[in-house]
Amino acid sequence: MTMTAANVSPNVSLPAELNSFVGRRREIAEVKRLLAEARLVTLAGVGGVGKSRLALRAAVDLRRAYHDGVWLVELAALESPELLVPTVMEALRVQDRPPRPPIEVLAEHLREREALVVLDNCEHLLDGCAALVERLVRGAPGLRVLATSRQALGVAGEQVLAVPPMPVPAVAAAPGRTDPGARHRTAPEDDPRRRTGPDRAGPDPTGPDPTGPDRAEHDGTGDDATGPPPDGRTDAVRLFAERARAVLPGFELTDANRDDVARVCRRLDGIPLAIELAAVRLRALSVEQLLERLDDRFRLLTTGARTALPRQQTLRSLIDWSYGLCTEQERLLWSRLSVFSGGLDLEAAEHVCAGAGIAAEDVVDLVGGLVDKSVLAREEHRQAVRYRLLETIRQYGRERLRESGEEAWMRARHRAYFRDLAVRAGREWYGPGQVTWFARLRADHGNLRTALDSSLPTAPSDTGPTGGAPTALSPSPSNQKNPNPSDGAPTALGPSPSNQKNPIPGDGGPAGLGPSPCSQKDLSPGGGGRAPEGAGPGGPVDDGLVLATALRFYWIAAGAHREGRTWLGRLLAAAPAPTAARAEALCVNARLAVLQSDFEMGEALLEECRELARTLPAPLPPAPAAYVAGLAALMQGDPQRAVEELGAAVEGHRADGEESGVVNALMYLATAHALLGHDDQAIALFKECLAICEARHEHWFRSYALWLFGIETWRQGDPARAVEMEREAIRLKEPFDDRLGTALCVEALAWMAAGGAGQQPAERAATLLGASQESWRAFGGPLFGYLSGYHDAAEAVARERLGARGFEAAFRKGVELAPADALAYAMGRGARPARTRAEEASPLTPREREIAGLVARGLANKEIAATLVIAQRTAEAHVEHILRKLGFTSRAQIAAWVAEQGPPEGGAGRSPEGSAGQGPPERSLP
Repeated sequence: MTMTAANVSPNVSLPAELNSFVGRRREIAEVKRLLAEARLVTLAGVGGVGKSRLALRAAVDLRRAYHDGVWLVELAALESPELLVPTVMEALRVQDRPPRPPIEVLAEHLREREALVVLDNCEHLLDGCAALVERLVRGAPGLRVLATSRQALGVAGEQVLAVPPMPVPAVAAAPGRTDPGARHRTAPEDDPRRRTGPDRAGPDPTGPDPTGPDRAEHDGTGDDATGPPPDGRTDAVRLFAERARAVLPGFELTDANRDDVARVCRRLDGIPLAIELAAVRLRALSVEQLLERLDDRFRLLTTGARTALPRQQTLRSLIDWSYGLCTEQERLLWSRLSVFSGGLDLEAAEHVCAGAGIAAEDVVDLVGGLVDKSVLAREEHRQAVRYRLLETIRQYGRERLRESGEEAWMRARHRAYFRDLAVRAGREWYGPGQVTWFARLRADHGNLRTALDSSLPTAPSDTGPTGGAPTALSPSPSNQKNPNPSDGAPTALGPSPSNQKNPIPGDGGPAGLGPSPCSQKDLSPGGGGRAPEGAGPGGPVDDGLVLATALRFYWIAAGAHREGRTWLGRLLAAAPAPTAARAEALCVNARLAVLQSDFEMGEALLEECRELARTLPAPLPPAPAAYVAGLAALMQGDPQRAVEELGAAVEGHRADGEESGVVNALMYLATAHALLGHDDQAIALFKECLAICEARHEHWFRSYALWLFGIETWRQGDPARAVEMEREAIRLKEPFDDRLGTALCVEALAWMAAGGAGQQPAERAATLLGASQESWRAFGGPLFGYLSGYHDAAEAVARERLGARGFEAAFRKGVELAPADALAYAMGRGARPARTRAEEASPLTPREREIAGLVARGLANKEIAATLVIAQRTAEAHVEHILRKLGFTSRAQIAAWVAEQGPPEGGAGRSPEGSAGQGPPERSLP
């Protein structure tokens, strides 16, 4: 497989390449040209043709041209249009907590930014992507969107680039040899796949050997040539050779195999995915044997349905062939694995897929076999290995699963597994395994969505006959325009309540699930047993209610409040029966509503919960509802009522033995007492909360308790200790990537800095306020509500000491800090100066900028080569790259461009990329 999850920089959210990029020089240049002219460029083509890889390479090349970053949004595993906007917001690190609809928050976030957003795999969400892109590009003049899809989005102003297969050799078979597939071709003579000349050009024969040591540098195709080179080298052949060497290190193109390789590439129509899958088979086959097996499979499918596109037939032929090379058990596992979305781990495969033909102890070997055959991609994560099916291969497996009649059964097992996983995560969240559980649930977010969707009535029956092809995430009913109190949230593009003002993001509180000892060795449901065979006692909908409710901690920690409300609302609407599961789900939904400051909805949900709890045969404990009521009172500026409700919650949780509920209520009870001036009581409660958390090695609650206690400690006159508390809270938040919680701590540090004497603390306060403002912009507005008076006071003090101009300069400095630099500055580690906009916007590498400067000084290529001690041909190549990247045709244009950039900050000795530097001098803690 070609990619990993690692990002190359904080402002470039793109996966790193695990193998060489081959060819596509003409297409990359065309993408760059189109993006310079149009706001939306769509790469369209058949599945497996390399649209995603092309888009990512073009985005990497353009990363310095967009000051506010290049962002990848992967849509392949997303099957619900309702989750499109939240998914884009998550990829762009935009929180969805404000009162406005998510689409408005996203549009506001992008309005003044210069960014490139790559929307990958749009074809199954075509209408939603079209509406989203049209809305965003209309309101954000600096935004460019690069989409990949099997068809155009149909948006006004869209430029579509049809991505063709890779050029294949046009030479005839060698004398005495017959191309085994020639007699079976169905493409007409005028089919572009069979042309020679400019449309099917090969590499530049004067370039370096594309299979030699320079291949990492020379990834162009030579598309400017007028025909294939004499030896038949083309991008398709180069790709095959590259991937063959990866699985067979001794593989080389020779006179003996070159013609067979060329035939394989022609037979596969130059489709990169097909070529890569074929190259893997060289572990067991010779090239000639590979060619013979391709012939058998193509003959079968070319006599089948003629209504399908030829390239679709070709790709299906290859996957059929790959399927045929698997053992019977591997085929069965392949089809069953198709129920997973976004990946899986070995435990999940063992629990969901074992049985009825597959022994649990055989799953590990079968998974290994599918990895070897490139059916499963192996991905390294921090704590475990995960596996992923390519989307095309997953869809093929799903079709086989339907044909087998097992689809409904496997969806039920998948749902049961993740239901039990979520329940166990909820029980063990409070404790030393918290970070491990968060990472596990985060990795399985797609599977959690699929499990929730399969519990809704719109999903296929888990017991009836297998029906048509359902989506993994079914759309919500169209008649949910006027939701009742059980309807937790609007759709992603729909309206949201207007009264969402001051959410408290630190809530991660418990409800009805009690703590249990956490074992980090076994995170499988039930500690290692097989998953239940199907739905729980109440059927699929009750399974969904249990699952969505058990994820209460995760919805909050992951910043997925709105998504949690959406699922709970749909499930509550589908399960109106008065059960304990419904009451608990109502309480969790009310909590999420309150955290989004949707107080009216939260109150209605909470009232229904309390009324239902009173009528149940076994009444539910009242403490969780009291906690939600107290939190709502605190956020609405009623600390006295908050003390009453939160006090009742603390005592109720103590009586029930719910320690996590105790600490969650204690931190806000302490805050309410502080607001009432009960300082001694507040401090005692904060200390009690922290002592309990520390004894359990808990992170999440402790981080928010430290944030609030730090503010109170600062108010009590101990700023040095308060600063250390805030920084410790930030350290605890790092494993969760809690950007909102971190921003709250940075904001508090700004208030504390403003309290110091002299100009330096005021400058530091202004810089931190600027850094936190960028977070508030991402979240849609200030979110610290009842503490906002401290923000206003800190800004006033800093302005008074620095003057208007000095304050604005320091504030702007904070705004321009990259997130990592802002965090380093807040933590007292210093931060390198932000790069200039000109440097960020430059599409050239440091070496290319250096050569551009020499061109501007009038040096010829030979003189540049002598100056830099490089080959003249290398200098010429660099100049050609500069011309292409900048869209110029003459050296004079390069000189003019260099003059417009101006000298780099810091003088002539400064590196073109900027150098690491120190932030403002650290003084003693304020």
